[in-house]
Amino acid sequence: MVPLCVDLDGTLVRTDTLHESFLRAIAKQPSTLLRLPFWLLEGRAKVKSELAGRGVFHPSALPYHEGLLAYLREQRDQGRTLVLATAAHRSIAESVAGHVGVFSRVLATESAANLKGPEKLRRLESEFGPKGFDYAGDSSADLAVWAGAREAILVGAARGTRQTLEKKGVRVAREFEPPSIGFSTIRRVLRLHQWAKNILLFIPLILAHHFTDTARLLAVVAAFFAFSFVASSVYVVNDLLDLDNDRVHPTKHKRPFASGAVPIWAGILLAPLLITAGLAIAAWISGAFLIVMLVYLAVTTLYSFWMKRIPLVDVMTLAFLYTLRVIAGGVSGQVQLSAWLLGFSIFLFFSLAMVKRVSEIRMTEGDASVSLRGRGYRLGEDSLLTTMGVASGYIASLVMALYMQSPEVARLYTRPEWLWPACPLVMFWISRVWFLTHRGEMLDDPILFALKDLPSYLLLAALGLLIVAAVWVSS
Repeated sequence: MVPLCVDLDGTLVRTDTLHESFLRAIAKQPSTLLRLPFWLLEGRAKVKSELAGRGVFHPSALPYHEGLLAYLREQRDQGRTLVLATAAHRSIAESVAGHVGVFSRVLATESAANLKGPEKLRRLESEFGPKGFDYAGDSSADLAVWAGAREAILVGAARGTRQTLEKKGVRVAREFEPPSIGFSTIRRVLRLHQWAKNILLFIPLILAHHFTDTARLLAVVAAFFAFSFVASSVYVVNDLLDLDNDRVHPTKHKRPFASGAVPIWAGILLAPLLITAGLAIAAWISGAFLIVMLVYLAVTTLYSFWMKRIPLVDVMTLAFLYTLRVIAGGVSGQVQLSAWLLGFSIFLFFSLAMVKRVSEIRMTEGDASVSLRGRGYRLGEDSLLTTMGVASGYIASLVMALYMQSPEVARLYTRPEWLWPACPLVMFWISRVWFLTHRGEMLDDPILFALKDLPSYLLLAALGLLIVAAVWVSS
């Protein structure tokens, strides 16, 4: 059997290590963006060398092509020589080869030689002779190598690649189908379910009793989509920067970028497109709303790069971002926001942000002295965070009770006393959320949990009836 040479990026692993190295370098040192053009002037090999040395690489966490890996292990057991031949930097290639444990040799990019396409073919022919090797690859960059191989193995290659190779007289020995990208994958990339959080924009309009004003309502609907587009861009950036952390998380390892279902480059292109669309809509609504969107974008960027790693600062930032949605609803609908509503929002959302962190800590296994991956918390600190979160939730209920006595209520409602049952209902919901969190049954973001929870819908319906009664029941 002739040696089987295997590509790394997109073949052995369902990702591109160069793109990942770029993201790690940016996350660790944003000034890398300024240096990148100068490295490019010296060639791609220089870029790969610089990026490889600027981030910690975890080969054990990469999304491997399990079908191909099983095939390679079979070939190794039959005595075949396996060679990892990749354009990735040698340091990355060797760490992957060491982890996988099936390759006897590694050929990779080093010094000024970028081992890709024709350059890779020349290297393989110098090592094994013309038609002296089989080659497993995935992309159009591998066409030149396949043309010089004895047999080709296609791993997730584009449609038509097989026919192209057979026309050139290259036999395709085996083909591994690419993963399909359907609506479900797109939905998870954009996190369409997270758009439900932006329903918070409608709260000021509802509480101010302006929800029948068509012009205001259309403005808030447009604001909903603007916020959703920008939020999706932020989620994409977060997923790209959190690849290593997500891959060792009990549930987040299934996310499209972490699992390799969607290529990294798609996210790098998608994020700015979503931001542009969202900000364009925001500018159309009003200058004030555009400022709110820019504040949201700035804070979420700081959160992605810095704040989420600082204990307590992260949950306070999340609470602010939720409250900012309420503010955005008031600005887009031209509704004056009540200090009571803002106070209630801050305390409630701080409590719900704590729910999210406590749930993550309890889902993470390991030694109690080890920090939660990517955060500043440690296992065992969930009891302290629970105390803070429960207290904040009950303070939100207290703010609501004080609001019942305010002049705003007397002005907006005919029978304000009908609103009083809302306080125990909100207290019950907060208590139930924390009760389920304590039991380890709160696996979602609490707001997303509420959207799938029947008791939450019943409570919301009860609150709606109380508001209707307080407005329209005559005295």
